[in-house]
Amino acid sequence: MPLSWNEIKHRAIKFGNDWKTETREAAERQTFWNEFFDIFGIRRRTVASFEEPVKKLSGNWGAIDVFWPGKLLGEHKSAGQDLDKAHAQGMAYVRGLLDTGREKEIPRHLIVSDFQRIAIHDLEGGGESLTFPVTDLHKHIRRFAFIAGYKQHRLDPEDPANIAATDWDAAIRAMLLRITSLRWSRIHPDFFSSRLAILALPA
Repeated sequence: MPLSWNEIKHRAIKFGNDWKTETREAAERQTFWNEFFDIFGIRRRTVASFEEPVKKLSGNWGAIDVFWPGKLLGEHKSAGQDLDKAHAQGMAYVRGLLDTGREKEIPRHLIVSDFQRIAIHDLEGGGESLTFPVTDLHKHIRRFAFIAGYKQHRLDPEDPANIAATDWDAAIRAMLLRITSLRWSRIHPDFFSSRLAILALPA
């Protein structure tokens, strides 16, 4: 069973504080990723491997820093290095997987970090990307719901069926208005003729 979001958030806060000053890629990157997975209650070695060999377009072999087939590809750099280059390197590995018949292993998410920053790229759909300081990980933790085992859905904001997910506040407000309407209608028979009194409530 996945950890609660409150527990995951608390772990993410501690993780950000623990790693915000680290700089040594070679010495600490694997520890970083082990502790990153632990935020979600996952033992990294049960789902992902380090230094996964991949044959690149050039014909040379490379190694993915951390790889969870079908889920996640992670690339790590020393503090202050260009995360765009790390992203490009990760995408080269994705191409390598494709070119060598490993389509089923292509991950949905590419995550890159230099300890101080984390960038997550969704390789499906709209290809959304987000970069933030490691100390803000807890603010964006639901972007990583797939690691904890929570399902993620790409929602169509034009679909009324998704109102509970795309406009939760509005859905709650509508429900409260209906409850209020029902209660007041029992007291005031002419309530529905003055419905605008309720609809005019401030948002």
